[in-house]
Formats: sequence, C-alpha cells, structure tokens
Amino acid sequence: MRVASPPGRRTRSPTPTRGSRSTGLGLIRTMHNPKTLPPADTAGDQSGRDDTEAAFAASLAIDLERARRLQRPFRQAAEVLAHVSEGALLTALDGTILWTNTAVCRITGHPQSELVGATPARFRSGRHDDQFYARMWAAIATEGSWRGEIWNRRATGEVFPEWLTISTLRSTNGTPAGYIAVFSDLTSLRDSEDALQHIAHHDPLTGLPNRTLLLDRLRHAIEHARRRQEQFSILFVDLDRFKPINDSLGHEAGDVVLRSLAERLSTRLRHADTIARFGGDEFVVVLDPDPDENSAAQVALDIVRLLGEPVDVDAHHRAAVGASIGIARYPDDGRHVSELLQHADTAMYSAKEAGGGTWRFYRKALTEAARRRLRIQEGLRRAVDEQTLTAHYLPLYCTDGARIMAVEAVARWTHPELGSIPPAEFLPIAAQTQLIRRVGALVRSLAFPAIASLQRASETPLDLILNMHQRELADPDCVPHLVYLSREHEVALDRIVIDVREEALLRDARQVAPQLHSLAERGVRFVIDDFGTGHLSLANLLRLPIHGLKVDRTIVRKLPADADAKTLCSLAAEIARRLNIAIIAEGVETSTQLDSVAELGFQAWQGFLGTAALPLSSVHPLLPGNRSPQPEP
Repeated sequence: MRVASPPGRRTRSPTPTRGSRSTGLGLIRTMHNPKTLPPADTAGDQSGRDDTEAAFAASLAIDLERARRLQRPFRQAAEVLAHVSEGALLTALDGTILWTNTAVCRITGHPQSELVGATPARFRSGRHDDQFYARMWAAIATEGSWRGEIWNRRATGEVFPEWLTISTLRSTNGTPAGYIAVFSDLTSLRDSEDALQHIAHHDPLTGLPNRTLLLDRLRHAIEHARRRQEQFSILFVDLDRFKPINDSLGHEAGDVVLRSLAERLSTRLRHADTIARFGGDEFVVVLDPDPDENSAAQVALDIVRLLGEPVDVDAHHRAAVGASIGIARYPDDGRHVSELLQHADTAMYSAKEAGGGTWRFYRKALTEAARRRLRIQEGLRRAVDEQTLTAHYLPLYCTDGARIMAVEAVARWTHPELGSIPPAEFLPIAAQTQLIRRVGALVRSLAFPAIASLQRASETPLDLILNMHQRELADPDCVPHLVYLSREHEVALDRIVIDVREEALLRDARQVAPQLHSLAERGVRFVIDDFGTGHLSLANLLRLPIHGLKVDRTIVRKLPADADAKTLCSLAAEIARRLNIAIIAEGVETSTQLDSVAELGFQAWQGFLGTAALPLSSVHPLLPGNRSPQPEP
C-alpha cells in the first residue's frame, strides 16, 4: 500500500515488518517532523533512533494485523446488507459510523459521505429522553442486542418512526468489534394503520364518527364531566321523511341527502362537540360541556331548521326531510352511556309523536311511556304472528236519511296485560316499527269476508272502506293482494274505498301514485282522510285519482257555532262539488252538527250520533232489509 507523505514531513526508507509469529506483513515507511529531529551533536548517532523506529514499526505491525482480523466481520456484514431494502449501518465500539448501505441514505436523506465518521446521534429526534437510550445500551451490553420502535429524524427535519434492531458485532475470537444496526421505515405502515383506524371509527358515507367512536367519546365525556363536576347534553337526531326518498329516488339519492345533511350538522357545531352517525338515518350530537338546557335547546332548534331546508338531490329533484330530536343531559338524565342514549332516544320518540320537526327534553314521565310503548310493540308483534287482532266496522250514513252506505274496517286489539289498546295508540307504533304492513294485511283479510257477508244480507249496495297507511300504499304488493282478496271472496273492487291520509299525499305522493292509479283503473275509489288539517296541494287533487274528501272531526265538532269551522266546511264542500267528488263529515256527534253538514252539501257522515265501530255481528241488524242470519261474533 502506497501512502503519500503529508506536507512538512520527511520519510525514511521502507522497513520490513513482521507479525507476532515472524510472518512478513510488508514494508513500512516512517515519517517525522523536521522540527522534532534530534540536536546536531547527536545527529550522527543513529542507533537510538533506529531502535525507536523498529519498536514503533513492530507495534504498528501488530495493530495492522489486529485491524485486519477485526475488519473481517465488518466486511462480511457489509456484503450481506449492501442490497437489502432496510437501512443498515456498521459502527465502531465508540459509535463512529464506519459504513452504511444505500437504503440508509434513501430513508434518512443523508449522503453516505456525511454519515461515515459521524455517529447515530445525528438521527436523534428529541422524542426520547436519556433514560430511553440508557436502557437500550444496557440491553445491548447484557443481552447483545436490542430491538424496538424508535423515532428518528431525516435530513429534512421530518420525524419518522422506525423499527430498529441493534446487535453486537464480534470478531473471530468472540470479542466485541462494533455494532450493526438495521432499521425499517414505519411511516407507510403507520399511515396504513391510521387509515385503518379511521375506517374502523368513521362512517364511510358521511365521514362522521361512527357508533364505536361515539361510545368511546361519550365515555370520555362522562369521565371528564365527573371529574370537573360539569354537565353536558346529547341530542338524538332522527330524520323524519328519509325512507320515502330511498323508495322513490333510490339509495344513491338517499346517500346524497345523508352526506348533505351531515355536512350541515358539522358546520353548525363547535370544534369540541361530537357529531356521529349512529346508524341509518340517525345521528347523535354530544355537546361538551353544556352549562344549561337553554344552550342545548338552541342547538336543537338550529338543527331542526337546518335539516328542514330542502336538499338538491340532483338537477331535477329536491328533497325535504326534517328531523325529530331528543335531548338527555348528564348527570340529571343518566350517569352511564347506555342510560343517556336510551333516554335521548325516548325523548326523540316523544318529538316524533308530537308530529316531528321539533325537539323534546327527556323527562322521567317519558320513561313510563317508553316502557308502555315497548310492551305494546312486543305485544303487537305477537298479536300479528298469532292473528289475534280483530276488526270492527264503523257505519257510514247518508245525510238524507239513516241508510248505511258503507262500513269502515277498524283494527281492534286487546293486550293480554294492558287491556284494550285504541288504534290511535298502537297504529303509530306499528308504522314506526314496520309492522303496519302486516297489521293492514291482517285487517284486510278479515274485512273482505265480512263485507261479502254484509253485502249478501243488505238490500242496497254496500261499500267497504279500508284505512291504508302510506307505507302500505307505497308497497307494490298491495295491488296484487287486494286483487287476490277480491277474487277469493267475490267482492268487486268497485265496492272498495280506501282512506288515504293527507300526509301520504304531501310527503309520499311519488311513492303511492303508481299504486293509486293502478287500483283506480280496477275500480277502487280513494278518499282523503282528515282533510283540512294539513297543507295538501290542490294540484294533487287533480293529478291523483281522488273520489272524495273526508273533513276532519276536529273541524266538524265545532259546528255550527264556530264561524271559521263553518267556512272551512263550506269551502271543502265547494271544492268537492266543482271536482265532482264526494264530501264526507267525520266525527258527527249531535243532531245540530248533522243538520249543519247536510245544509252545507255533505253527502255522508260518520260519528257517535250514529254508532261507534261495532263487531260484525252487531252490524247485521242495522242493515236495511237484513236477509241473512247474523254471523257469529
């Protein structure tokens, strides 16, 4: 090996050197500084200098031999690690970096020329204290290696996670020669883990926290409020008219609406608040902290207004949804997650029962109502399964006499423990729990043979009036079911009248229209029930096959004293006359009310002045010219 002399140095002739076993290692050329040469009077005596140089050469020869032996494990390790994808570096025992592979440069951004001769301290991120590194080197000293996750820093200053393994490198005689460090960049893995965590805890459609993350945040909110003795509110938000959008415009349109409404909710709330999609068309808002009911009520009011504004589904459709909200407060309404959610849900149903588009606070009295609702729901499901529901029949009378024109089938149910439950209580529950279709189908299966029996006994034509919920009418299967019952019991479809609530035509006209037209083509007639209580567009009366209007009992009962009620009835009668459809009074209880509606031009009426709904056996004697024996009750 040829070594150039540094400037200012003088060299002597090469000297042969030998190892510990007198094996030849090579020639060594020594160099010295002229300023340190011996004085002139001793310059002629070279023996001492020669002995010194010989001793130095022998010592250096031994060091070179040792270095060559030590170099072997480094060289072998470098050959193995040169082309691996992980970063790898070799250091001396004092930590000086002797070698790195190209992956180290790629991962850290440091060039190799900058790293060799430096120490790994160059990579330190500052996230670990001295004790961390002390424990690391203690493990290396006692066990020979250490592995774990560590945060280091790139040349750009970016801090990144890596999985690091440090092992002691030993020479051929087993003594420590240095260290080998191999590390993998965990950034992409961490990004993937973060993405998976986001997916696991967020709703993929709206990007909002999902139920799992909501429950976790609620637990933290409770613990935080408990320590600080604070209060907070949760709002259970349920969309009012979301299902018809899915049914009429498709699920993609429903997704557009959900994303739009979720964005509106997010913009209204504070950064510290949580808005989560609880499932389907339900959302939960956590207001933390929330000092009093007034602030929660204001947020609920704002949300009702926000969600009540129409959503542009596409270039041709706008959807009006709305929301009902229940509010529960910690700690007054519950000290546990499940308790707060249950009570907020109970309050939400109270808002639904109030007509929707509003909010209600939880009150303890609601719990009893919720328990009763649950018992009714469970009992009703059993009653449908066991077919223990019955049907009673409410006569419809002509205003020009006492003749019965039709009978209206009304569901009746006696709960085994709660006793008789009025339809006004159990039918809304059936509608909310998707039982309404099964309840309606069961009542119709009872009503068709009943009207067949009554028609055979009556001297005059007799119609059957059926109440059908909008969810029943939106179901395409309702048409074939009615056709089947008509044929099975030999009841002509032109003797069937279906009461349709204004709500069905206001909110679900698009869904029910195909079935209405299909049944009308077969002779079925339709009457708008509770007319005058909603905001039905007169345009719907022209577009849909409507054959009659039934004015609501809340208006009729005010006759004849209330001038406004009389005006409304007069207008309704005039509309019916101009459209050439029937006009019916509902809830007639006195003879003066009957005289009033007859005077206004009503053709038919129902109410307690005549009779309440009766079992089939009690209707037969009321028919004109009853020609058959009364059936068994």
